[in-house]
Amino acid sequence: MTKWLAKAKAADTRMALIIYYLFALLDVYFVMFLFPPKGVKTAVQQTLINSDSTGLHIFTGATAIIGGVVTLVVGLFITVYLEFILYYIVLTITKTQANPTTNKLIKRGLYISYGISGVVDAIITMGTVLLKVPLTSTPYFIVSGCFDTVVTYGLIYGFIKYLAKQPKQATWFASIGVVLNIGYLIVRAII
Repeated sequence: MTKWLAKAKAADTRMALIIYYLFALLDVYFVMFLFPPKGVKTAVQQTLINSDSTGLHIFTGATAIIGGVVTLVVGLFITVYLEFILYYIVLTITKTQANPTTNKLIKRGLYISYGISGVVDAIITMGTVLLKVPLTSTPYFIVSGCFDTVVTYGLIYGFIKYLAKQPKQATWFASIGVVLNIGYLIVRAII
């Protein structure tokens, strides 16, 4: 794994993102159409009952899929760039200069890390839905959030340490990221 982390190429990024989007779309389809939550199911049924139009049925499905795709693309882009800002904060803390080559490698590592953790998260979500555990339950939220945090920041740590060859920054970045994510999970579980 260390060798792969150290030699990740642009093709690996494309592959990770394609797999991420496929699994995420499967997850959206799975949750929205095969096993929808009660609120979604009730809202869609009410809409369909109030209209006999087949076009509305197609429109409702297409809207859910398009909304899911837009959310995935925009969400991944925003997440990676927020993490990239965190990386610059870490560079400031460690008094390290940024350079374009390293920045490119960091972005690659962030995209691949979020792609892989997104696939893992989609599999966990589909398994949870099959087990009929509500996706809004606090235990599910905490367990999946902690697992996702460990996978994501473990991968990011590896990419920064082995691909960008910055072990000090990798430790700082992963530590701050884990603390922020666990803090978010705790606050969200309380509220």
